[in-house]
Amino acid sequence: MNLEKALTSKNFNLFESVVRQLSSDKSATSIRLLVKYFNYSRRNRRYIGRTLVKYVGEKSIKFLLEGFDSLSQDEKFERCLILAKLGFIEAIENLIKIRQQQTEEDIERQKRIDLFFTNYSHIVLEKILELHSHDDPFIRYFAIKTTAKFCPQVALKRLEELVSDDSVDEHIRGLSINQISHIDTQFALALINKYPISTKRIVRNIVRRFYEEKGEEAFEVLKHLFVYGNQVCKYEVAIQLSDFNDNDAYEYIHELFLSLLEQFADEKENLEEPTLVEKFKECAIILTSNNNFKVFEIIRQLLEDKNLCQIAKDILVKSGTSLGLELMLQDFKRASTNERFPIMARIFSVYWKKSLPLLPLIKEDGDPRLISRAEEFISNIWEGSNLNQLLEKFVKENVEAPVSPEPVHQIRRRISTSFWSRNKSLADYIKDLYGYKCQTCGIVLINQKTGQRYIEVHHIKPLSDGGPDSKNNMICLCPTCHKLFNLGCMGISKKRKIYCNLDTPYRTLDRLEKIPEHKISNDMLYYHWTERFVPIGTQFFEDE
Repeated sequence: MNLEKALTSKNFNLFESVVRQLSSDKSATSIRLLVKYFNYSRRNRRYIGRTLVKYVGEKSIKFLLEGFDSLSQDEKFERCLILAKLGFIEAIENLIKIRQQQTEEDIERQKRIDLFFTNYSHIVLEKILELHSHDDPFIRYFAIKTTAKFCPQVALKRLEELVSDDSVDEHIRGLSINQISHIDTQFALALINKYPISTKRIVRNIVRRFYEEKGEEAFEVLKHLFVYGNQVCKYEVAIQLSDFNDNDAYEYIHELFLSLLEQFADEKENLEEPTLVEKFKECAIILTSNNNFKVFEIIRQLLEDKNLCQIAKDILVKSGTSLGLELMLQDFKRASTNERFPIMARIFSVYWKKSLPLLPLIKEDGDPRLISRAEEFISNIWEGSNLNQLLEKFVKENVEAPVSPEPVHQIRRRISTSFWSRNKSLADYIKDLYGYKCQTCGIVLINQKTGQRYIEVHHIKPLSDGGPDSKNNMICLCPTCHKLFNLGCMGISKKRKIYCNLDTPYRTLDRLEKIPEHKISNDMLYYHWTERFVPIGTQFFEDE
């Protein structure tokens, strides 16, 4: 049978045997034929592409470049991916450019580029290192970021050079300082003070990361930055210092709150400035959550102001006040069934076990979809209970919504140590589910003094990096495996295969132990693989 017909045949066995034959031959004619039919179908791209990378190697580069300019954009992209896997530096550079220019409509292409750098960056590391001195600031930043977990000190030096480069715009500078904070948080703090950036989110992430790393030791450094830092730093540090109950920080936040309130009163157009509104809300939430009764009264009065009533309502809800709950319950009553879903979700997420007054309203609505969704929240908050059981309890004990005007603390707010407050009931649920057994090495530890079992629950995507405190972001680990995960020495692939990059006889299971009731998020595993784990050899997230 003609070779070209075999390469377009629907008979996979025939197609596979011809591809193997041509790849083992490695003649110019054979490679050119493989390249010619590479883009014929999705199957061809997947199988021929893998064959060119694995068996033909760099010899196929010149054939992939033939007629490249005459190809369509999609065909160019597919060839670029193969060329990049073969270590062709211009292709790697082109992928970074495409990654920078992608819009939300091209999310699939963006994912494939990210997957390439996840799976192949350690294989083509030398080529990516060459891009550290590229003229384009974004390509330099992306290349340094990609190689940071393999050679952190080299990355630190290169990132510092990028930050101090006057030709670099503020966006790239902010991204670079944020990346530095993953290597040396205190150095990143010094840089955001020396090179001010307006991206509040980046500054906040760096300050928060330093606080969580150092705990109480962070206070002196943050206090110094609060006193001598620029305005962006001063505000973000004040937010963090409020967790230390620092009087100076509270005073600064209070003055800022009053100043913004005055601006809104004098010039209504300031209400159109999202940055000012968010800052005002944040200051008010901190003060209200910490029982500042005067601020609480001001916010309550703002409910009567038609321009500020929605802002005031958001503040009362986010700070977990009883008045906020009452307002949300009123909204729930007025809303249609479809509008009730987001309102219900917000009440449960903010008020947690204080959301009992909502249950009769859900029952009264009677919509099966609403009740089913409510049951999901209930199973997470009141483990082992359902809607009917809680309603009986609510009626029997005559539980009413809190009426005290004093604001209550949020269930989930940072506490004055180096970690976020966690949902202990969820962690206990995961421990019980696996019988206190480590999911990666299978060991069950026993405290020899008390006779109790011991295990730790690990958040795959750390809470400090924005990871959710939910079951799909949790796994059960012994202390040793937990530390290996945190240090980036252990990773889990999409197919739950366990990889360890240490040259040690340390025992791990072949695959992560899992139970059907416990669904682990691929997105969380992917985040850990790309941001924390350092793969070696041919370790791929998607287990090729």
